[in-house]
Amino acid sequence: MIDTRVLSKAVYFSWLLVLQADRSRLKRKLMDILACPVDKFYPLELQVFEEKEEITSGVIICPKCNRWYPIIDEIPHMLPDDLREEGEDLPFLQQWKDKIPKKTLQEGKPFNLDTDRQRS
Repeated sequence: MIDTRVLSKAVYFSWLLVLQADRSRLKRKLMDILACPVDKFYPLELQVFEEKEEITSGVIICPKCNRWYPIIDEIPHMLPDDLREEGEDLPFLQQWKDKIPKKTLQEGKPFNLDTDRQRS
């Protein structure tokens, strides 16, 4: 008889190996399960700026709360507001401002270009 606890651990560790091998690279199919970490809204919107085998640059937007999450070097940075770095996020918005929706640039949370202008 098979010990189900051992089998469950084996399945769990196999799954961890798959996740580690794939890392956090963003595949389009991942969008089917992603929800906003702040308000848990689903589905999220995806704007792709550069794509090779994976999405290398882009932005994920929550249409409910207007929060945006950058995709940098294939990794989606889906952090809550208190862990976001303004010094990293604002340059991202500036770099991609021609491709990011206007509403996100002006009203996006936690940072936007209008907030940046008000501080200057």
